[in-house]
Amino acid sequence: MQGMDHTAIESLLQAVARGDIPPDQALRHLGDATAADSLQGLHLDHERALRTGLGEVVFAQGKTDGALVGAVRGLSLRGAPVLVSRASEAQVLDEGLVAFASRI
Repeated sequence: MQGMDHTAIESLLQAVARGDIPPDQALRHLGDATAADSLQGLHLDHERALRTGLGEVVFAQGKTDGALVGAVRGLSLRGAPVLVSRASEAQVLDEGLVAFASRI
């Protein structure tokens, strides 16, 4: 899912107000959009576990901290197992990733 602009968020809220979609579904859409905004061009394979029986592996080398955290967050929000490979020591110790990983 691509990030959401003001118009898309307003449309989503109007759909909730009309009862077209339940609030929990709208919240998932917003969460997905927030994760997508932080990916900086990366595309997540949310169906990998369904197709292969294996979780996604995020190749950390060369990714910004924001892109790495966004990828891990985006995959794990849907309950998919996530493995991070080739992470630098700085990435492993990044407070954003550590704080997020400790919640999952």
